[in-house]
Amino acid sequence: MPMSKGLQAIWPAYRSGCSSLNLCNMRLKEIPGDIRLLQALTKLVLKGNQLTSLPEQLGNITGLQTLNVGTNELQQLEECVLQLVNLTTLHAFGNQILAVPADISRLSKLTVLNLNDNQIAALPPAIGLLADLETLCLHGNMIPALPQQIGRLKALKTLLLSHNTLAALPPHIGNLRSLERLEVADNRIRLLPPELGRLKRLRKLEVSINYIQTFPTEVLSLELEEFHMDNNPLLRENVVNVQATYDPLPLKELCARVALEEQVRLGFPIFCFSAHSTTHSPEELGLWFMPCVCMRVCVCACACACACACECACACACACACACARVRVCARVRVRMC
Repeated sequence: MPMSKGLQAIWPAYRSGCSSLNLCNMRLKEIPGDIRLLQALTKLVLKGNQLTSLPEQLGNITGLQTLNVGTNELQQLEECVLQLVNLTTLHAFGNQILAVPADISRLSKLTVLNLNDNQIAALPPAIGLLADLETLCLHGNMIPALPQQIGRLKALKTLLLSHNTLAALPPHIGNLRSLERLEVADNRIRLLPPELGRLKRLRKLEVSINYIQTFPTEVLSLELEEFHMDNNPLLRENVVNVQATYDPLPLKELCARVALEEQVRLGFPIFCFSAHSTTHSPEELGLWFMPCVCMRVCVCACACACACACECACACACACACACARVRVCARVRVRMC
C-alpha cells in the first residue's frame, strides 16, 4: 500500500530520529497521525501548507518546544496544540483563527506567541497568566479592546497590535515594565494613557494612523529611540506668548503637540532620540520644518529646554547650555506675536 504524501514527508525524520522537521511549503492538506512516532522532535515547521486541522496525535510529542503552523487555513488552536506543555514558541500567523483559547495558559512556558493576521476578535483574561511571555504578536486582527490582565505580563518585551480596531489602551499597560517595543498603528485610539510613562525600558512606540489629538506629558519623558506618530489629528493651534521661562515639560509637550503642515509627509519618526551622538542636525534626525517666521523650541532629552526667536530655516544650533550626553531634538513652532 503506497504511503500518503504526509507520511512520506515524515518518514525520513522517523528513521533518523532527528529533533527538527521542516515541512514548509509542501502543499500538504493533512498531517498523518503517525507523527506521534517522532518523539525526538523539539521543532516542527508546517508553515505555508493547506492544513485546515492538525492531528490529535500531535499532542503526544510532549518534548516539542517550537511549532510553526503559519500561513495555513486553521480556524482554531486545537486541543492537540494546548497539550504541548513544553512549547516556548508558537507561530500561527496568517490563518483564519477566530479566537485565542480560554485556556491558553496551559502553554505556561511560552515566550513567543505570534498570531498576526488572523480574525481574532478578543483576548481571554487567561492571556495574563503567560508569565514567561516575551513577545506577543497580534497585528492584523479585529481586537477592539485589551483585557486588564494584559498588565500581568511582566516579562513582555514586544507587543504588536497594529491594524486592529482598538479604541483605547488600558491603563494596566503601564505595568509592563519590561516592554521595549509597542506598536498600535492603524487603530481607533484617541487618547494615550498617561501610564505609558511608566514604561522606562520602552524604546520604540508606534501610534501612527489613529485619532490622537494630544499626548500626555508622561509619554514624552520616555527615552525613546523611535517614536512614530504620523497620520494623527495632532493639535494645529498656533502657540501664543511662548516664553523661555516655561518649565521643561510644557516645552517638551509643545514639540509633540504641534503638527507640521499637512503637505509635509514624513518618512521617518517625528522624534528620534539617540544616546550615541550630540552632533545630529534636525535633517539628520529626519525632521522637516515649516519655512516661516517661527519660534524655535529646543528640548534636550534630559528635560532641559530653551527657546529663541528665529526667522531662518537653517539647521538648529541649540542655545541650551545643557551638558547632556543625549542628542538635542528641536522643532519649530508657529507663533502669533502679540
